[in-house]
Amino acid sequence: MVSVFVPHGHYPSGFWRETTGSLSLALGVLIKDGGWYWVVRKVRFMGIPLPLFLFPASKAYKRIHNGQYEFSVSFALPFLGTLVSYSGLLTARAKIA
Repeated sequence: MVSVFVPHGHYPSGFWRETTGSLSLALGVLIKDGGWYWVVRKVRFMGIPLPLFLFPASKAYKRIHNGQYEFSVSFALPFLGTLVSYSGLLTARAKIA
């Protein structure tokens, strides 16, 4: 899966545009507990704006936790619960030439 993030404007009124295939999200950022928590502001599918209530609820963040980059993303629908969820820790590696 390829996902492209492009910043627009500046915090706090700016947003990030994430595009994955035909889906495009305008994501605001809420900074709390030392992390970035993404807030979905707008959704477009194939260029067509969708009402937010039609899109699964999402919880997504990135932060530094115990010296490591931690991320978590989940999508859920009412009555069905979690549709997809992924999370992990990223560790920098030294590049050996």
